[in-house]
Amino acid sequence: MAFKQLQEYQLHGFEQKIRDPHVKSSACRNDTSWSPPLRDILKINVDAHLSSDGHWSTGLVLRRSDGSAVGVATRSHKGIADIITGEAMGLNDAIEWMENIGERNVFFELDSQIIVRVVQGNNEIRRSWGKAVRRCKLLES
Repeated sequence: MAFKQLQEYQLHGFEQKIRDPHVKSSACRNDTSWSPPLRDILKINVDAHLSSDGHWSTGLVLRRSDGSAVGVATRSHKGIADIITGEAMGLNDAIEWMENIGERNVFFELDSQIIVRVVQGNNEIRRSWGKAVRRCKLLES
């Protein structure tokens, strides 16, 4: 299942590049403009993708400052209504993964500016994706 999700994600990015080569999609930006974290800090890139079967898939890539991969993971979620919730589930998956492997010195990178702004702000979110935001804020403290 993870391989199928990866193929769909890659195909989706390829199709977007074909449609208009002058418009940079998020998949294209992620492929060409990854910026490394500070030395001795890991960076996890989080992305969400709607699969053809209606499930949301989250993709996670954990890297060192030299760009080498520490690990990758995918997860599948049912019943997610929108991309913001999908990205929040990806953030939640990333936090859970980092907790499971005992990593605390991690920089999280997401495409969703809404989630990033809420994590950086002081607002309490009562939506379905608020739990992921609260977990991320707890990691910062």
